[in-house]
Amino acid sequence: MNTITVTIKFNSAFRIATGQADDKADQVLDHGNPLPGRSLKGDLRAAARQLLPATQSGDDTWRDDPLVEEVFGAPGGDGCPWHFGDGVLNDVSYRTRARIALDPRRRVRPGAMLIGEEARTTVATQTISQTGTLTEEQRRLHGALLRVSATLIDGVGHGRRRGMGWVSVTTDSERIEDDVNLVMRYVASRRES
Repeated sequence: MNTITVTIKFNSAFRIATGQADDKADQVLDHGNPLPGRSLKGDLRAAARQLLPATQSGDDTWRDDPLVEEVFGAPGGDGCPWHFGDGVLNDVSYRTRARIALDPRRRVRPGAMLIGEEARTTVATQTISQTGTLTEEQRRLHGALLRVSATLIDGVGHGRRRGMGWVSVTTDSERIEDDVNLVMRYVASRRES
């Protein structure tokens, strides 16, 4: 089976919260898995959608490009031929950060303080492994879309517009230009059909 290695270099702290609170913070991280594969899969899908936008159906619903759905599966993850491993980090540290909300007069709004935990590390790796059966052509096209999408990611987790989760992403691709060309040929073929 085929694997792709993604390397994520962190330029700032990040937060992918569990949805739970504890006695120290309103938003806590999973210290055993601060960079879950499902979150990275979502970032990759969002980047793929930039390359291959969804189309609108007649009933006001949007449908992903067929290749995006083929690579990432239908909503809910059904039919995905890839496994998105959790990020592997070393030397990760944690701290809390407070956020407040201001009212129109620029005073702190009562009860509007949020304490969130954040993680800090320099680098993480993720492995994407083929788990489903693909033809050679599908494997090449899927791999190209995954690698190109990875290089488009510039942020992970919460607070990306507030300076958190900024990243630079590379893959094990020897020639990303070949991957870009393969994806662009697919885009051109979709326009012709």
